[in-house]
Amino acid sequence: RGISALRASFTTMYLDENRRVAPGNMRDVPDEETGSTAENYGHFGYDDRTPGYIQSDWGTGSACFAAAYAQRHFGDVFIDVRRMKAFGINGCRVKRMYRSGEKLMLDVEKQIDAGLDIVIKASEAPPDLQVEVNGIRANKNASGDFGVLL
Repeated sequence: RGISALRASFTTMYLDENRRVAPGNMRDVPDEETGSTAENYGHFGYDDRTPGYIQSDWGTGSACFAAAYAQRHFGDVFIDVRRMKAFGINGCRVKRMYRSGEKLMLDVEKQIDAGLDIVIKASEAPPDLQVEVNGIRANKNASGDFGVLL
């Protein structure tokens, strides 16, 4: 739920790929405002911008801060071993995760970056756990998290 909320904060940015999601927000956007976010989008209860000024701290700035915070604490991919759930956070989507003995295998679709930081709840990870992403073994770092270059 939190990751969905985080991603939703980027859907009101003035970017062409958001036209399908929030068409009213994208009407008559000046080129110089590309990448910014309108103040109070949808506050009148319909798909349109609320007139007003744009500041980076409200929409875009908050979204970027939240994304940086989530990545620092939960990595690019967060795995809850007990529930057998994996969540793509930063520019990726976990299509599938399965386990065979002490090996977790993930199929991950990437949109950005070459590297992938994987965080597992420390209390849930067996000491001999191995992680493989798209057929490539992830390396365990000193903090017990994993990393892999795709």
